[in-house]
Amino acid sequence: PSLTLAGERRAAWLIGQAMALATIARVLRGDDIALPDRIETLTGLDAARVPEPEIAAVHRQLDAALPPGSALRARMAHHRAATTIPADVLPAAVERLVAVLRDRARADLDLPSAETVTVDPVADAAETWHARAVFEPSSRTRLAINLSATWTLDELVRVSAGEGYPGHHAAHVTRTAAANGDIELLAWLGYGPESTVLSGVAAIGREVLLGDFELAGELRRIGRDLGLHWDVEQELEVARAREKLGGAVANAVLQLHHDGLPEAEVRGYLAEAALLEADVVERLFRRIADPLDRVQPFARAAAPGLVRDWLARVGQTDGLRRLLREP
Repeated sequence: PSLTLAGERRAAWLIGQAMALATIARVLRGDDIALPDRIETLTGLDAARVPEPEIAAVHRQLDAALPPGSALRARMAHHRAATTIPADVLPAAVERLVAVLRDRARADLDLPSAETVTVDPVADAAETWHARAVFEPSSRTRLAINLSATWTLDELVRVSAGEGYPGHHAAHVTRTAAANGDIELLAWLGYGPESTVLSGVAAIGREVLLGDFELAGELRRIGRDLGLHWDVEQELEVARAREKLGGAVANAVLQLHHDGLPEAEVRGYLAEAALLEADVVERLFRRIADPLDRVQPFARAAAPGLVRDWLARVGQTDGLRRLLREP
């Protein structure tokens, strides 16, 4: 029998998810799958490299956004240090920003009435992650934040929005409530085409709920109340440009795990092209040592632009509701 358009979409979605599951099983079994093939099935994306002239253009944007001075890498390091958040006030900062985003999400996105996010500070220097959303029954999520990691204003915004509202928590509780017997919506895969879409929602969904001007005001209030002084406008301008350096990180993964370049050469590329400091490069190398996790930089690099373009075509708030609710 012929399928309706909705049926065709669901079938294509299920096929993509099933192919991702099959690839995950093969990787865990130890099968040797070429990295480009692994990227395609686990993200739905081509393993395309970002041209170096595009990365150089991002460097020029960052050069213009930062105060004049020494080499760009040094100025980026200074900017990171100036926006670092002390561990003793970090839980309060996350709770404050999550609360702001929760109010907007509840007003705009039809979230379940019982949903909530609880911030859970932990200290684990052995881990590479900043935060993890742990889904619990009754539309609750425990947001574990790692006090041993270095947190900046950028991580504060990305985690509060990406793991909380309108990111992974909002998507999880919305889809759970909307499943209506479609049990596949309750399967939360860390890798797959759908994970790529939700990565994009986590990265840029905040822009729909809270524009940069409003976000800047909220961050200034949070900083003032916690005794922190940030150049918020500069940080938002830097963050917009820095997002585009995700392609340099993806290039580095291909250099290391597909081209076979020496580790030292790839570390140097990450420092020069992605403008990453040594501690960030070290955490990245630990993550991409995992044969599954090394596909994630490709999703993080491409998904924000894909989701942003789609929302521009279909409508910001209505489109975000659809992405949270539907596969």
